[in-house]
Amino acid sequence: MPRKSRQNDAGAILALFIAMVDEASSEDEAAEEIAKFIEHARIEIWDANNWTQDVLRHYRTPLGYDVCRLAHDYSTFPPIAKRIWELQEQKAHELAAQDAARKRAKANGGALAR
Repeated sequence: MPRKSRQNDAGAILALFIAMVDEASSEDEAAEEIAKFIEHARIEIWDANNWTQDVLRHYRTPLGYDVCRLAHDYSTFPPIAKRIWELQEQKAHELAAQDAARKRAKANGGALAR
């Protein structure tokens, strides 16, 4: 894997943590969310002052970084998993409503509703 791609993957991994900081309402909340994610992903932190290197080490492989593992860890992180479920439920309700509207239109002899 080219070096530039590894740097991009490392940047993507660290960007997730930057997003957690940006979305938090305070530094304490950000630190708490990051700590919860680190615990969830079972990342071993050897140096609290250099924790980003420990995060990168956790996802490093001989060929680069395992961004699929990061995606899995993130999508199964309880706050994110809950939001994914909520969005899936919302989409299911929207699709059910669209389907019902199409069936009503068809039953009334009209064109399919879109």
